[in-house]
Amino acid sequence: MKIEIVDTIAGLERVEAEWLDLFRRSDERYLPQDPRVLRAFFASEGGRSHPLVVMLRERGQLVCVAPFFTWRGGFRFSASLVTLAEVPARMLKLASERMVYARDADREGCCVAALTAVRDYRDRYDFMVLPELTLPSTIVDVLHRAPWTALEIRGKRDRAYRHDLGESHEAFLASLSRKRRKNIRRDTKSWRTATFRRIERADEVEGFLTAVAAISRHSWQGQNFGMWSEARHASYLGYLQAFAEGGWLRSYLLEDASGAPMAFIMGWQGYGTLHYEEIGFDGRHRDAAPGIAATHLMMEDVYTHRPPRTVDFGYGDNRYKEVVANVTLETQPLHLFDRRRWRVAFATQRKIDALAEHARRVAAERGLEDRLRDLLKRRRPTVRPPPP
Repeated sequence: MKIEIVDTIAGLERVEAEWLDLFRRSDERYLPQDPRVLRAFFASEGGRSHPLVVMLRERGQLVCVAPFFTWRGGFRFSASLVTLAEVPARMLKLASERMVYARDADREGCCVAALTAVRDYRDRYDFMVLPELTLPSTIVDVLHRAPWTALEIRGKRDRAYRHDLGESHEAFLASLSRKRRKNIRRDTKSWRTATFRRIERADEVEGFLTAVAAISRHSWQGQNFGMWSEARHASYLGYLQAFAEGGWLRSYLLEDASGAPMAFIMGWQGYGTLHYEEIGFDGRHRDAAPGIAATHLMMEDVYTHRPPRTVDFGYGDNRYKEVVANVTLETQPLHLFDRRRWRVAFATQRKIDALAEHARRVAAERGLEDRLRDLLKRRRPTVRPPPP
């Protein structure tokens, strides 16, 4: 098996046609793996991220692409939702939780070869982070054959949610319990007369991001992870416009009767999957559930306009995911590293996680778990990671 490393945007352009041909010969492909999407991502990152893509060929034909990239960010020491401290870190990530394989490729052999190849570039990153590997996973299956000196499983297994579209939205509602249907009617009733817009065109992106910035000032994400900055606005502007120009943008904006933005959903669709990437809502109107309403209104639209095969809600528990998802998968977070410094960092975080879990159990025993979780979500932490 011949290995090639592509580590420049120009290199991505050079192999684009071959890469897209592999997509046509693959049974499983996703929009984040598309080389055109990756080029748009790196252009929007302003030098913070760089490709480290592994191309594997047999008898001259491309059989696997592992779309790795390096990302300059930070390692967060955190207790539940509270950030205690952050240290700079260079991470190696995978553009999707899976690699791209030709139909007849030896997936396990390709996976071992790719993991071995990126290990030789350890001077470019501190550790590898794979936060949401959906099980079963070829990567997890072959780790014992990969030459990494340390494997860290940080955090407990999580769940990933998706909605595989059926016959109609009405049929989906009919599959739910009477109580859930009643809750959906209640959550959306007051927003039926509001403006709910689908964002798909490049000329809509600027106004959409202005609304996102306004919502961010009062959203949970904005309060906990930093307000929407000019740098972030500029980065997302180019990225989402590239999605729109490729025909992949599918985001949503909910506004009240006065035209004030209440909730947004950031997403993109391609290769049969709508990726539900981020949701935010104005926390001052939490009791009216604008975020939950926006999700239900989106699901109605998904069944009537360019319906995908599935809606991928990603991982992590949330009320809206549990209600609209009809498929639940187990996920496993993984970190791979070699250096002692990061062994110490991960060991420290493990101890913090254990203390946080003990506090959660005590709160649950005393009937305070929901109240504590809500308090943590509403508070503004004293230490926050810098915005992108």
